[in-house]
Amino acid sequence: METRLWSRVGSLNHVETVLYCFFLLSLAAAGAKLQYSGITPFVAYLFVILAASTPLLLVTGIIPVRSQMPVVYSLGLAVHWHTTLVTNHLWGWDIHFVYYIAQQTQSVGSLILETSMSVAGLVVVTWFSAFLSEVLNIQIVTVMKVVLPMIAAMTPVAIFAVTRRIDSYKAAPPLAAAAFIFFYRYFKVMPNKQALGELFIALLLLCFVVPAFTNRRWQATIPVILAAGLVLAHYATTLIYLTLISGAMLLGIIARLYYRDSVSVPQVVTATLIPAGVGWTWYYLEAAQGRVLVHAVAIGFNAVRKIAQLLGIVPSSGSAVANRSGSGYLVRLLGDPLYALLLALTAGVLGLAVLGVLSMLYVQVVERREEPELFLKVAVTAIGLMGAGVVLTFGLGFDRLISIVLVVLAPTLLAGAFAVRQFFQKSGLGLPRRHVAVSIAVLLGVWLVVGSGLAWVGTDTVPSYAIGINEEEADWRTYSDSEVSTVAWAHQYNGNDNISVFSYSRLNSRDGLLVAELFYRHDVQTVSPGEDEHKNGCGMFYTSHRPMRVQNEWVNPEQTEYYRSALEYDSRYYDSGKGSIYSC
Repeated sequence: METRLWSRVGSLNHVETVLYCFFLLSLAAAGAKLQYSGITPFVAYLFVILAASTPLLLVTGIIPVRSQMPVVYSLGLAVHWHTTLVTNHLWGWDIHFVYYIAQQTQSVGSLILETSMSVAGLVVVTWFSAFLSEVLNIQIVTVMKVVLPMIAAMTPVAIFAVTRRIDSYKAAPPLAAAAFIFFYRYFKVMPNKQALGELFIALLLLCFVVPAFTNRRWQATIPVILAAGLVLAHYATTLIYLTLISGAMLLGIIARLYYRDSVSVPQVVTATLIPAGVGWTWYYLEAAQGRVLVHAVAIGFNAVRKIAQLLGIVPSSGSAVANRSGSGYLVRLLGDPLYALLLALTAGVLGLAVLGVLSMLYVQVVERREEPELFLKVAVTAIGLMGAGVVLTFGLGFDRLISIVLVVLAPTLLAGAFAVRQFFQKSGLGLPRRHVAVSIAVLLGVWLVVGSGLAWVGTDTVPSYAIGINEEEADWRTYSDSEVSTVAWAHQYNGNDNISVFSYSRLNSRDGLLVAELFYRHDVQTVSPGEDEHKNGCGMFYTSHRPMRVQNEWVNPEQTEYYRSALEYDSRYYDSGKGSIYSC
């Protein structure tokens, strides 16, 4: 059995493996803190290099097979922590609104579903964060920065377990898990709603490959519970799951008709499809005043209209390329050589995974003349969904869609590489299988180095999301303790006054996101930096002293027209050094 590339290289023992995991996690945490504090970024660089090397240690047997799963978990958690632990506060987008619902839930001691905020129904994230905060006696911010990543890191472990069921080669499970971890979307944002939704999909996928769950009626209880958890974790991921399982069921019916067999549907499909579909519709009709359901219907209509435009059925209006579709990313990013390399590496990994699905399908359908397994039917549907994402956004964006699809396709990565090997072997150019596994490990390592932003060090630009490499240059909304305390003061002493913030286009500006953690987002007023007078009923005005990004340029708030004409001579309620509250 091939478990190591070099037989004279010894494997780590149990204690050494534990120490390696501890060192990996410590390096991630230390790198994040030292880089943000301005002491040194080199610890963060070292972490990325060590993390990128870990798949190589796994496939060569330096980390023994029996220790692969805990190392995979540690790797997934460390990669999360190397970004989530940057700053002492939250950063990102939707997590600020999730935090608002969580702290409101903690404050009133019950679920808050009646608000019009779409995240109100995500009780697996909001209520659970408040619950953990109470039980562990820690702040909700700490739960979201430390504990939720610990839960989300179970997704690569579930992918590991799925891969071990469908591929007997020992290197396949760790490589599949690493492929999911090293895709930049995994660490691009703080894990919350979609990350937990992906965990439920991975666990449901594990049910698909365990015969007991597909054949025994009484054991369908667990998939039903997982499907319910998925509905309560993330509305969009649930719809993706329903699409995957519906496509798999349709393919199963077609296969049965082709083989002239009686049509039957695995118990796990019916046990999750109907409850998840009906439950999603009912729950999101009630939660958040039905806004999620209305939004989902609008996305469906937009997708149908886009397809009709592409087919020439209806005239096209506007750009033919959606900004957040796969083709939209391609158009925007190809101009930068490093972004082009990242796209090429991503396409290579996904291409191998797709090839792995097709090779497994060929063996079952053509060579054995058997009906494809449920997992392969889901995987084929995932490929179709990914293909549709090239022109459609589904309200998610292509990178978010790829992250969900990778849960299904990552387990077939090494099988795809072996299919390429078999093709070249016919010409006498094939490598030994262990060399192929090592090549894939190296490919994934390079993917992380480029995707994390480390490859950009020394250049004029850093990816906008690369907060773990250079927080100052990245375009994420990070906040100092001083800014956080300023908004907390405003919330404490605001009374019934309104609060306003600078926003060049919408509430999702840097200041607006921070304020929306403590103030109901629909009550926060926004002011364009170019305005020259107050809005009616302004009440309080919060502004950070840090520059704002306006149309790809950094602008100091004190240099804006609004500040000079409306704020400069007004009463300043509070100043923390990096943030101020004005009366207006």
